[in-house]
Amino acid sequence: MVLNMDKLPFVSIIIPCRNEENFIGKCLTSIITQDHPKDKLEVLVVDGMSGAERIKKG
Repeated sequence: MVLNMDKLPFVSIIIPCRNEENFIGKCLTSIITQDHPKDKLEVLVVDGMSGAERIKKG
């Protein structure tokens, strides 16, 4: 089956996280390596009260 990339929907991925500095990189990599066109994809990472030292690392 051949997919028409122009007809694929715009996709929003919302990732809620808290103190996920050890895992968020792998999660984001797995999302961006998908076949879905990048111009039809948005990824929102929402931090929920991570400690201040974790926020500074990013």
